Amino acid sequence: MKFARLLRTTAEDLPELQCLFHIYKHMKKQLKKLPARAEPKPPPPQGDGPSAAHEPPPQPPSPRAAAADAAAEAARAAVEAAEEARFTAVLTEHLQRLNDRFLEREETCVIQLERLEVEVGQCSSVAKAAKTAAEGARAAATATATATGGRGGAAATAASGDAAGVGPAGAGSVGAAGAGADADASRAVAAAAAAAAAAAQGTLNAVTEQRAQLYKRFVNFHGQCAAAVASRTAACPESPSCSTIPAASSSAPNGGGGGGPPPLGRRFLGELGRAVAELRAGDKRLDDPATVSRLKRVLETYTDVTRYPRPRRTDATVIVAATDDAYVSVESVRQMHSYYAGSELRLVSGGHVSAFLMHQTAFRGAIRDSLARVAAPPPPQQPQ
Repeated sequence: MKFARLLRTTAEDLPELQCLFHIYKHMKKQLKKLPARAEPKPPPPQGDGPSAAHEPPPQPPSPRAAAADAAAEAARAAVEAAEEARFTAVLTEHLQRLNDRFLEREETCVIQLERLEVEVGQCSSVAKAAKTAAEGARAAATATATATGGRGGAAATAASGDAAGVGPAGAGSVGAAGAGADADASRAVAAAAAAAAAAAQGTLNAVTEQRAQLYKRFVNFHGQCAAAVASRTAACPESPSCSTIPAASSSAPNGGGGGGPPPLGRRFLGELGRAVAELRAGDKRLDDPATVSRLKRVLETYTDVTRYPRPRRTDATVIVAATDDAYVSVESVRQMHSYYAGSELRLVSGGHVSAFLMHQTAFRGAIRDSLARVAAPPPPQQPQ
């Protein structure tokens, strides 16, 4: 299941989850073995030859043998009931531990993402200031060069006029001194402007690199938050950071703290607990194929829905699924559709990979209709 791949990927980064991953693998193997145990044994072949005709008819068991068989059957049923109770207890316990781990992980990711938002804002402020400084330095250099050129020309003209009464030698020395001073000042201003522009460009490059690193960190935390099964929208509906965090939350108002919808993980865990309770209350053994199939469907639904983050706008969501998908059941897709209020569900024929290849028009139409529905103006209000 996809949940196993998600857990394995998480366990690679978190050594404390390695034990839980191995327990999950063992439980999954046990689930696969249970239907095989439920298959009835084929009856022994009946002979058609003369040897079968000479065999004596089976004798009814004696009362003592019947009592012994009944006692053995009761002992076996008691052992199976104890095994079932232990299995369901371990399953519920480890799912609760895993769900709690996701909740703790999600809270950590929320804190780190809020820090990332602050750092991104600081980077934007520094980049804006550096860009403004660079533009100001270039404008100052241009204005200084223009003004210096005008003053140099005026000084040379004045020096030539004064030199008419002084002599050729005096005129040359005064003009050269004025032009040299203005040229030095122009070069100094140009050098300062170039240094300021280079510093501003260096700051912009540093901010670009920092943004790239922040983006990588954001992608990592985005994946962790997508794996988390708790919603944070009920806890802080007015916080701007909630809109940037992909939270999977339920749309059915059937409880939960904070006055909002309950976290999706808790709701699914409750459904799993109710399913296990019904199995135990119905006195059904886990070697019944129908019982095992139902438990598998609950686990697969838990897997499929918690894999995907909750969209920002559920009314703009179109869920396209394949009816013959071997990995995602139609039941879990319909349940996801029920949790996303206002979403649209479209089912196409085909398998997991072939659905998109064979139904590209349907996928494009779903995306186009979703965009058209979101961009459409609201319906006019009817007068009261």
